[in-house]
Order: sequence, then structure tokens, then C-alpha cells
Amino acid sequence: MAVAGGGNPHAAAPIPLSSKGVAPPSRPGYGAVGDRIVVRANHFLVRVADSDMIYLYDVNMNPTPKTRHINRVVISELAKLHREAHLGGLSFAYDGSKALYTAGKLPFESMDFKIKLGKDLREIEYKVTIRLAGQADLHHLHEFIAGRQRDSQQQTIQALDVVLRESPSLNYVTVYRSFFSTAFGREDIGDGLESWKGYYQSLRPTQMGLSLNIDRVENGLQGVSNMCQLRWSPISLGETTAMIREKVEHCCRWSPEEVTEVAEFLDDDISSTAFFKPISVVEYVKNCLSRPDPRRPLSDIDRLKLKKALRGIRVETTHQQGKSSKYKITTITSDPLSQLNFPLDGATQTVVQYFSERYKYRLHYTSWPCLQSGSASSPIYLPMEVCTIIEGQRYFKKLNENQVTGLLKATCLPPQKREQKISEMVQHNNYPADRVVREFKIDISNQMATVPARVLPAPMLRYHDSGKEKTCYPRVGQWSMMNKKMVDGAKVQKWTCVSFARMQMDAVHRLCGELIYTCNATGMHFNQWPVMEVHSASPDNIEAALKNIHSVAPELELLIVILPDNSGYYGRIKRVCETELGIVSQCLKPGRKLWSFDRKYLENVSLKINVKTGGRNVVLQRPLLPGGLEDPTIIFGADVTHPAPGEDSAASIAAVVASMDWPEVTKYRALVSAQPARQEIIQDLFTMTETPLNTGCQQKADAQKKNIVCGGMIRDLLMAFYSKNAKRKPKRIIFYRDGVSDGQFYQVLLYEMDAIKKVIASMDSTYKPLVTFVVVQKRHHTRLFPEVHGRQDLTDKSGNIRPGTVVDTNICHPSEFDF
Repeated sequence: MAVAGGGNPHAAAPIPLSSKGVAPPSRPGYGAVGDRIVVRANHFLVRVADSDMIYLYDVNMNPTPKTRHINRVVISELAKLHREAHLGGLSFAYDGSKALYTAGKLPFESMDFKIKLGKDLREIEYKVTIRLAGQADLHHLHEFIAGRQRDSQQQTIQALDVVLRESPSLNYVTVYRSFFSTAFGREDIGDGLESWKGYYQSLRPTQMGLSLNIDRVENGLQGVSNMCQLRWSPISLGETTAMIREKVEHCCRWSPEEVTEVAEFLDDDISSTAFFKPISVVEYVKNCLSRPDPRRPLSDIDRLKLKKALRGIRVETTHQQGKSSKYKITTITSDPLSQLNFPLDGATQTVVQYFSERYKYRLHYTSWPCLQSGSASSPIYLPMEVCTIIEGQRYFKKLNENQVTGLLKATCLPPQKREQKISEMVQHNNYPADRVVREFKIDISNQMATVPARVLPAPMLRYHDSGKEKTCYPRVGQWSMMNKKMVDGAKVQKWTCVSFARMQMDAVHRLCGELIYTCNATGMHFNQWPVMEVHSASPDNIEAALKNIHSVAPELELLIVILPDNSGYYGRIKRVCETELGIVSQCLKPGRKLWSFDRKYLENVSLKINVKTGGRNVVLQRPLLPGGLEDPTIIFGADVTHPAPGEDSAASIAAVVASMDWPEVTKYRALVSAQPARQEIIQDLFTMTETPLNTGCQQKADAQKKNIVCGGMIRDLLMAFYSKNAKRKPKRIIFYRDGVSDGQFYQVLLYEMDAIKKVIASMDSTYKPLVTFVVVQKRHHTRLFPEVHGRQDLTDKSGNIRPGTVVDTNICHPSEFDF
């Protein structure tokens, strides 16, 4: 049923612009340094008509549906029933929430519709109100892209983005800006989970025009391939892509630090987009609990683990032929299935008897708990063996190390194959045949953008003068420690080693000797005798063993830890050492390289130990910073780590580091601060606290004789720099900020830049340093490919573009300063 509303027939207001009063700086120019090359990028040019209008309609539903999926079902049903009669035959794009876009004006200002979903007792009637809310002139968008208009056209771009997402949103599982389907492929990652292949899609304004950024994704692993293919580190001796891929292909023998780094890097993406396998609940339980005995009740630990794993999963029943019912699991029972009973027709009947008499179904897993749906007062008991997990449900919790490894194996593709997969995805989407895309007169190229790029020269590195090679020029992102010594070797006098592995103590002693020899050979000053006896301990008593070491040697400078043979202990050891005992530790993972005392492996470890104990491995031959030696410069790095999914009660942790040595810029001091969960803006960059007058405060606050003490992480770090550099304040501040999404740019600029300005003002009214605020995004989806695959002068050994490749034209923002 459709009812005309009483909207006024006046012209629609334009789609409102952002009310933020601060904007990112404009691009000052383009870079010129480096060898000029051409690359391909996974951006596809989008053309839209210059003179057309897009109309925005507000959608309101009563009662409010519980999910976006139901929203879409309601709107799809509305379109099917009323497109010709009341919607003027127009197609539309719906964002799944409150916004609906059309290429032409609907024949009403406001209209109410009634849509019914469900059957019999479960039928729900929704009142849907569609009201004209605004319109966008595409001419202004073209002016903005051409640089003739400064106002951001984000609302218009969002409208076009919703148009391009309309069809995939209806046909695939949507996860943020990515789409997944079993039609693209699936991989088992263990413990009842699987990864689905899919693609990421986003419309962006660029210098070449509107661009559709499309990237292949594996179960939300938007950053994995980028990390696997482009990762390099001076600490790991310039580890190349080929080396990393070899690790992945050979059982993924990553070091504990590397696995943890990958897991944390991917935490938001992986854990929120894994999928449950559509298998029986019994099979899932066997995967989850490592094949428990069905004849015995579960232990309390296993039952609690299973309760946490199954809560919220949707299942369908299989015990009735030709009929199935769907339920959402709220919990599992405390008692085994064999002991469960419920009132029926004035008597009490067991669940086992009920299924036997009602459905002629004999239950076998009666020692295990029963699934429970409904409420605590009106529970619905569902035996595990008659339930199957419904396909397409995302796994929200944090993945374990084995699951991360499985995802890495499935994701690390050679660049040429990745480019091919992206192109195949564009062909599969077949945008020209999309009815909604055609109606909005959008044309999308099926060819990747060709983009000019530059390869920056690598900086010259300096090592200690006592080595055979005093300087080093990296080649394609690589260099080694051969014939070199650390520029500043640390001193380690008090150390010991504990082994939690099944390793003979003779081998442990020899390993320690080889490692100490390597540390001394590369420039450290390492005492060859431990402060307490090198020993072994059981993995079952890790915390007790570490606390015992701390009590015997409270002034320990380094603890070498040989990890247990089984994985999963690294995080616990680091937590105890770093946060409870204050012990600097170096973990070694059992494996071929460790047992064979591989020289390159030991050199790699020695570099890590040197940095952890206060040394410096390498410095730049000359500063690469503007202003040269005359302008002291401090470099900040800041990020916020949020709790893992499902752990919202924990705090978010903000961390800020800053360089302390000028001009080498190799030593950093770190500060951390807890703040409310999921809060991205860093709270404690600058603080002001009122104190009594007699505490030596720096500033008078008011006539009541109160003082203000200024503090905060940035101010503390600036004061530390001032103390360590002959009381010279930095003339330049370079602030690198990680973890900021596109939608948070204005917020970060507004609050965190303001905090930096307040810190500067609090130090000295005449202090006016230059500030550069750089937002670093790891989780972007732009992928660059060589113009010609296989050419050694254009690629590294793995086929990627060369390290130092920079793009600041064509696919970058029309006016803002990005690269």
C-alpha cells in the first residue's frame, strides 16, 4: 500500500557540505628527485555526465529492522511491488541504512509504504517513509576534480559510490567496503573456519578524474599481500619478498615477532571477516576442541571455551525431513543433554525422550551440552547433532597463530598473478551490463591506470670505523652485515638464558657461545659469562621460571629465551617480561636455523639485541632532513592500539615515540597512555593540571594564586630532547601518525594538531618551530605493478616494483597533499 505524504513542493536543498572548520593543506607541488619510470595501478577511470543531477531521499522504517540485510530485503520488496506504480519506473541505489539515491526525481516529495516480511506468526509489517532530502549537481564534482573548486564533494562521491555498490551488495556478503562470495573461492583455515575470496571497491577523486579502486582481498586480508610482498627491514638484513614467500610456502616459519606483527597488523581486518564453515555443530565442536570423546562430558574449561565460541551463531535444524527451522544460539547448557528435561502437557520429559518419541530420532551425543536458543525464562533446547551452521556468518573474534598462517599461505600472490586476478574481477563485475550503473550514466574503464612514478635513490649508510666496510649503499632494498660493525655497540654484562624447548643443555650452552661470539664480532661488548647458570624449565611453569630468574638476578640486562617447541607461548613470555618484571628479553624460536647456528640468523638476532640494550646498528651518512645540521629536528611517531574484537572492556593504548639524538635520528624514547576503548584521538598529547602555588609550578592561572602545570606525552618528549641536545629546542617537528582512516582526517587535524600547538606555546612564547604532520596509512588498497613484468631494471627479485618507488600524480588527490 502506498500513501502520498504532505511534503511541500519546493525545490530540494543541496546535499549539505561538511561543517568542519579545518581542512588539510593543499599540495605545494610535485616531486622531481629520482629515476622516472611508469607503473600500473589498480585504479580504473570512471566517467559521469557533467550536467546530470543525483537526488537523495531519506528512508525511515518503523519498526527499525535489526540488520542492514533486513533493510535491503525491505527496500528490494518495495521496489518489486511499487517501482512501476509509484516510483516512476526508476531504479535506485540504497546504502542499507538511511539514504536512497536516484538518477531522476521520483513523482512525490514524500510517501509512505507498507511492506510485509515473513510468514504466519513471524510476519512483520514495516512502514517505510521515503522523503526527498537533497540533490547534487555533478557539475560541481567536475569543478572540484579539475581544481577549480575547493569545497569537497564528498557527499556526491558517496552517492556515486553507493550506486556502484548496489548490485554487489545484493549478490555478495558485504564486509565494510569489501564483497565476498564462495563463487570467488574458499580455503579451510582450521578450527571450523574458512576464508572466502573477494574484492575491495571504493570510488575516489583523483587528479585523472574519478577512479574506482579495486583490489583482490582474501577474507579481509587487505594488508597481507602488501606486507608480504613489500616488507623489508634493516633489522632483518633487508629480508626480501622471495625470502618471506619461501617462509610462507615452507610451513610459514615466521619468527614469533613476525607472526605477532602480522597478527596485530591484520587484527581489525582478519578477525572481523573470517567465516564459519557451513558444517554440523558436532563437527565444529570436534575442530574447536581437538576431537573430544563423545562418550564423556566436557570439562569446565572446554565447556566455557565452547560457550564463547558458539554464542551468537545462527544454525538450522536437520532432523525434520523437508523442513528446517533457524535459530540463534544464546548459550549452551551447563548440564549434559542426557540430564535435560522440560515440562510438557503437565508432565516432565527429557530432551532425549522428546526427540525419540516426536521425531523418531535417536540422539547419540548425550554426554555433551545442548545448544540453547530463546531466553533464559523460555529456553529452546537444540541438540548439537541436529544443527548445522548457516553459511555466510563472519567470525568476529581474534584468530589464532595457525589461522593467521593459513590466511598468509592463501594470500601471498606473485605481483603478476595478483594483477591478473584484479583484472579478472573487473571483467567478472561487468559494469556496463549493470542496470543501476547504466541508469546513472556511469562509464567505467576495464583497463588499469598507467601512472608516472619515480624511484628515489637509497641513502648511504654508515657503520663503525673499525669494520672493513665503513659505509654501505643498499641495493634494491637489501644490505648485509658482512665486513661491517655496529656503529654503536651496546654493553651487556649481566645476562642469562632459559630454554623451554626439548633441547640438550650442551646444545643450549653452545648456542649461547655462538650468539655471544657473533654479538662481539659485530661490535657489541658482551660478557661471555652469564650472571646465573644457563638452565632449562618446563613450558607448564613459564611464569614461575621467569619470576625466579628475576628474583635471583634483579639487575639482569638481557634474558635469552628459547621458546617451547609448540607455538602460542611468545605473547605470554613477553607480557610477563615487559610489563610485570621489567626484563629485556630476546626470544629464539626452535628450528633448523637455530640448531645449525646459522651465521646470518645469529647476525640478525645480534642486531635485535643491540637495539634492545641501548645500542645503534647503523646511521645515515648524512641527514636527509630539510635544513641540514643547522636546524635540530625531532621525529615523532604516534599510534593507538585498540582491544581485539570481543574485548571491548579493555582500554585502548596510545603510544608516542620521539627521536632523542640529532642528527643521526636513531635513538627513540617511548611513552604510553591508556584511554577509553576504541578512542582513536590521542587524549594525553597535552595536559594542563591545577596545583597549589608551593609546588614549583611554571604558570600562574588566575587571581586565586593557583598554578597550571603543563604536561602530556609530546611535551615530556620535547623536554627530554632539549635535555639531551645541549639545551637546544628542535626547530623542526615531524610528526608521523599511524592508524588514521580517511573519515578521521579532519578530527585528527582538529584535535591533535591543536595539542601540538598548545605544547609549543607552553614551552616559550617566542618558540616557533616548523611542524609537519604526516598521516601514514598501511591499510590502503592501491597496488602498483611494473609496466613490464620480469624486467630486472624495473623490479626486485620477487617481481615487485623497486623499493623507493613514489607516485604523487594521476591517482593521488586532486588538491590535498598525499603521495
